[in-house]
Amino acid sequence: MRKSKSSNEWWKRRIKWLIQEGKAVKTISPKVFNKTSRCSPIKLVILGYFIPVYTPIAKKYFNRIYYLDLFSGSGLNKVDREGQESLEFAGSPVVCAYSASKSPFTKLFLFESNQNFNSVIKRRLKYLESLEKPSWIKDRWKVFPPNDVNLMINKIVGITNEIPNSHSLIFIDPWGLELNWTTLEVLLKKTDSDIMMYFDIDGLWRNIKAAKSESATSKGQSLKNDLFLGGSYWNHCRDSKEVFQRYMSQILPYRAAFRKFEIKDKGTTKYYVLFLTKREAAWLRSLDQLSKYIERIDGSDIETLIDIIEERQASLDDYSL
Repeated sequence: MRKSKSSNEWWKRRIKWLIQEGKAVKTISPKVFNKTSRCSPIKLVILGYFIPVYTPIAKKYFNRIYYLDLFSGSGLNKVDREGQESLEFAGSPVVCAYSASKSPFTKLFLFESNQNFNSVIKRRLKYLESLEKPSWIKDRWKVFPPNDVNLMINKIVGITNEIPNSHSLIFIDPWGLELNWTTLEVLLKKTDSDIMMYFDIDGLWRNIKAAKSESATSKGQSLKNDLFLGGSYWNHCRDSKEVFQRYMSQILPYRAAFRKFEIKDKGTTKYYVLFLTKREAAWLRSLDQLSKYIERIDGSDIETLIDIIEERQASLDDYSL
């Protein structure tokens, strides 16, 4: 199905921004990056779209607005491309620094367990302070010492609840099964925070199939699945959609209003981007306008858009995915 030229242009512009923002921080420790998949730019485009919508609305109701990134990474992502140069683009803290420039957060709180990434993201944020657009972050960010975020849940809850009439947006983008269900449950129960969450259903289903095998490592994988999902119900699920539905059924008692974006690659669902909040809100409804672009994109399309941006493909007229 041929995509509209307006949709193509929308995605082209935003992928180009991600690449440019990535180049800005690559000057610091250029060999340090998070390796990821070609679908990853999609969730970061969503984040970059969402933040400028979210902060002005939230500021109408709260005196302070915080951004918490529970798995911040190094601030730079890399996707290997067969037979071509790798794609490098901004990670979530950098996207936040740029996209909140017109309506800034009160403060950014970042968590990263990898010692090298933890050190580098601090240096990259310091560098961003010197650039015009993200300079607002000066004296407004804190990177906590490297630690398992599941062990820091009390600190996270304390940040969100410490000051009256404050509110938080929590961005959760774990690598693999790093986030325990009990950690998310505490956030849902003990805070009023809004949550944007990445849910890697494709990777999870591969782990579930591995755990159901007879291999020596299956017991260890079973425990990881239990911790991530909050129980062993996955063992009785027939497919990945049923696993996801069971997981969401645990969330909805605490966050009844939500939006879900399904991200695919060659027709296969790779991950969901979830927006969770306690009640229907204007910023949540604004995401409905985004759905017309998300439902038209596929991970394989990202490759084509990059070729257009890098002028390996003649024009958007050739973009007939």
